Amino acid sequence: MELMNIGIDAKRLFYNKEGLGSYARTLVRDLILFQPEHVYYLYTPYVPDADLIEFWENLGNVKIKAYKGIMPGSLWRSRYIVKDLKKDKIDTYLGLSNELPYGIHKTSIKAVVTIHDLIYKNFPQQFKLADRLIYDKKFKYAVYNSDVVLATSNHTKEDILSHFKVSSDKIKVLYQSIDATYRTTDPRKSQDGKHFLVVGTINERKNLKILISAYEFLPEEHRHPVIVVGQGKQYLEEVRSMLIEKGLTSHFIFLTHVSNIELAQLYLDAICLVFPSQYEGFGIPILEALSLNVPVITNNCTSLPEVVGSFGIIIEFNSIESLVKALIKMDNKRYREQLLINVDSHLSRFRPDNIVDALAKLFI
Repeated sequence: MELMNIGIDAKRLFYNKEGLGSYARTLVRDLILFQPEHVYYLYTPYVPDADLIEFWENLGNVKIKAYKGIMPGSLWRSRYIVKDLKKDKIDTYLGLSNELPYGIHKTSIKAVVTIHDLIYKNFPQQFKLADRLIYDKKFKYAVYNSDVVLATSNHTKEDILSHFKVSSDKIKVLYQSIDATYRTTDPRKSQDGKHFLVVGTINERKNLKILISAYEFLPEEHRHPVIVVGQGKQYLEEVRSMLIEKGLTSHFIFLTHVSNIELAQLYLDAICLVFPSQYEGFGIPILEALSLNVPVITNNCTSLPEVVGSFGIIIEFNSIESLVKALIKMDNKRYREQLLINVDSHLSRFRPDNIVDALAKLFI
């Protein structure tokens, strides 16, 4: 493949610590590692830490393009960045967070956009009307004016097709990979496990309350500590109130601002990951857990069965009884070991070199 100039929307890469930021950092680092011949232009309204410029530019053929004009950075990123893309002779532009700059369809630049999920469509009650209108405008422009739409799972692809009138051939499923921390940490061979682990933003969609309800009916000998890693606002306060009401506060430990290294150790020490989410475009904690040889309890909805495969217990959504039974099953070391046999064959679908190779073929 000939050398190309690849432009990347890097706002989330520099700004967001989790979620879209983690996705962007992982994918861009893997691109640089496995496709080093290209030049990668990282476009951002602002770089919050000057050391990050040196870090990224030292990884390979990387050029940081931070906006230095007088207009609002958000306006530049959403529209006027196109002038810079043409000036830099960008061949392909990657919109890694559900959007593309307006006007890119009028250029010869190939536009590729990642659509992670359609939460705002499926759970409109969680968003203000003004925000939903903005998201809808951005998503529609990106889906209809891109050359390729990347869906992070087959479920997300079907979701896109159900909400937008677009050809199925235009949408390519490109799975996510995980941060290198979880790929280079040696997975445990066999150990007892100390706690149940929950990872993710603490909001209504993540459905943490069902785990509290399940704990009410869990026999005392299976009531291991639950470590919850994530941040929350109103729903977190509701969760804390529920724990007090049911007398279960001592069983739940809440952690925030956990590094990847610290989180990897929490996975390694876990009995299993409990991931009772109602809706996910992918479900990265599931992949993190499986990569460290930790089984998963999750729901039978959206992308979750697709990511966990047969290497966890898939329960009926919102079934307290099913969750109680799954927690008891997981509290058996022999059962967990049997559950994870041949997990490596499943994880090969999410190997970063395979993901990058598939993406690079779309650059042309």
